[in-house]
Parts: sequence; C-alpha cells; structure tokens
Amino acid sequence: MCHSATSMTSYTEALDQGIDGMRIGVVEEGFTMRNADSDVNDKVRRAASLLSELGADVHKASLPMHAAGKAIWTPIALEGKLVITLLSMMCNLDLGLVLVRR
Repeated sequence: MCHSATSMTSYTEALDQGIDGMRIGVVEEGFTMRNADSDVNDKVRRAASLLSELGADVHKASLPMHAAGKAIWTPIALEGKLVITLLSMMCNLDLGLVLVRR
C-alpha cells in the first residue's frame, strides 16, 4: 500500500505496515559505472531480492544519463552555492547553520 506524504504525519507510522505493493526501481546503470564496487553491487542486488520476497514490487530501471548525473548536478549546485554566498555577503546575512527548535 502506498501512502502520500500528506497522509503521513511521521515516517514512524509506516514502519509496521510492511512493504506489500511498494514499488522499487533498481537503476541498472549504477552497476556498470567505472567506480562501481562489486561488493556493493552484490549487496544491492541481494537487498532488492529480499525486498521482492517480502512483497515489494521490484523492477529494473534504466536511466541512460545516470553516469552523467554528477557532471549535470555539480554546476547547478555550485551556481546555487555562489548565489547564496554572494547574497549573504551583499545583505550581510549569516546563512550558516540554522537551528530549528520545535
């Protein structure tokens, strides 16, 4: 059974609900990347198999651009960091660690 984020008030509520029908995609390109570790690959495959045995709907997924993810993401992250840094300097803001108290 799937639950939307709006129907859950806490992830702990879902811990005892099992995983029947949970949809899990295993990105196949991750296993063939240059820096892929065979031990990690084996553990991921075993975990996927176990999740399937426990009732999850596990499928292979293909993301052909997976290997290019870091090259795509890095400039975006760096540009965002630059903008935040410049804004904080221009506005004399301290955008360091923000503590949230409840």
